[in-house]
Amino acid sequence: MEVKEKKVKQADDIEEVKVSKKFEKTYMVFAVIAVALVFVVVIMAYFSKTYVMFSPEKVAVQYTQNTAKLDGYDALKYTVTIKEQKFGKFITEKYMNPYITPKEANKKAPELSAEEAGEKLSQILDKLYPLFVDLVENEGFNNYDKVFCDYFKEYKVQHDLIYGHDVISSDDMFAAFEGNLATYMNYYAIDCETVYGKGAEFAVKYLGSGKADLKDDDIYSAGYSISVSAEVLKEYSDAEAKAYVNSFSEEQKAAYANFGVDFTQICGVAEIRTTKMLSGEGDKAAIYEKNAEWKEHPETLTLVKIGAQWYVDITA
Repeated sequence: MEVKEKKVKQADDIEEVKVSKKFEKTYMVFAVIAVALVFVVVIMAYFSKTYVMFSPEKVAVQYTQNTAKLDGYDALKYTVTIKEQKFGKFITEKYMNPYITPKEANKKAPELSAEEAGEKLSQILDKLYPLFVDLVENEGFNNYDKVFCDYFKEYKVQHDLIYGHDVISSDDMFAAFEGNLATYMNYYAIDCETVYGKGAEFAVKYLGSGKADLKDDDIYSAGYSISVSAEVLKEYSDAEAKAYVNSFSEEQKAAYANFGVDFTQICGVAEIRTTKMLSGEGDKAAIYEKNAEWKEHPETLTLVKIGAQWYVDITA
């Protein structure tokens, strides 16, 4: 009897080992699949951001769509400013570092409650907004150097006054700049709603008339949209591209140097014409008039090719 029990136990142990090994193999298969899926997701995410840059027409469309919404800030992400590094890093290194408190200084800002932090940010947004509007409307984001230099210089002044200390981070500065940008674009959206969309009542109801109401993105539902078409007017020959590069002014060369880009690496040049098209549910006559204006005055962009990718040449 005892012998039979031992054999049964041994058989059970063998079966457990088999099951364990089978589980390990199954686990390994799933682990490999999981890693492969993660890899695919990462690759897809990378190409979803970069594949646009392989086509001059797609780059031109993205750039024009952003500028059509007065978002020249995001439009810069399709220009030569981002050839060598991420856009945020470019801004931080070139324009924020003079004001950011270095870590080695071992200085910390006084802790604020969420309510206090919100109030301080609101105050600094209100102080800087007139300057932001003035810079964007009079200089434009193509003159990024003037916009960033003047804005962050004044940010430093207002920050020290409002917060009562000089400890500044890049997050603080981005929060202010992008906050002012969001307000600017939201007010522009209200104007578009009123003129082209569903009318003034719709704009007030869904967008509100004050900054506080504009913070709720969930209630924003535009009655208009802007689409962009693009066509290649001319893609330069190698000789023409070389002549284009050789014609650079000293200011253009300095701008490329500021981007960290060697302008002599330009291997292609293209002229792209973009045309905007407005659609909406509101004033059809106003929409027709705007589309006629855009059709009569299309935009022509010069793009340069560096390596395999295309960038809008805002120095042109």
